[in-house]
Amino acid sequence: PTRAEATDVANIVLDGADGLLLGLETLQGMFPLPCLQTVISIAREADAVYDYESRYRRQMQQVNEKLAAVTDDGDAKSERDRKLSRTKSANVLQMTKALQKEALAAAAVQTAYHVEAKLIVVFSHTGETTRLGARYHPHC
Repeated sequence: PTRAEATDVANIVLDGADGLLLGLETLQGMFPLPCLQTVISIAREADAVYDYESRYRRQMQQVNEKLAAVTDDGDAKSERDRKLSRTKSANVLQMTKALQKEALAAAAVQTAYHVEAKLIVVFSHTGETTRLGARYHPHC
């Protein structure tokens, strides 16, 4: 691949993609196997240098900021403020179940980083908790 194509492959990995789709010319070229091996090598190198734990911390900070914005009612002194506070409280109640799943997924990833786990096993009926954990791209 050209330098630009190699950069594209590395950037796809660094952007958090879970897979790569190669174009038709890669498959129909004169050297499809060496090309594929090179793409895999580039992807592995990019994956090896990416700081997944920092990404996880940034994502958790964003989640916490959003949660604080929804739950912070400040000093609800006026009727309008109290009404707005009740609306926010209703929003928090609606978010509770989703936040529990989010918290479970985040805790699993955080624990994996803490104990340097090599694998996370998730048993799920719907796959939702698995998807929530996967979006943090844990290192294992």
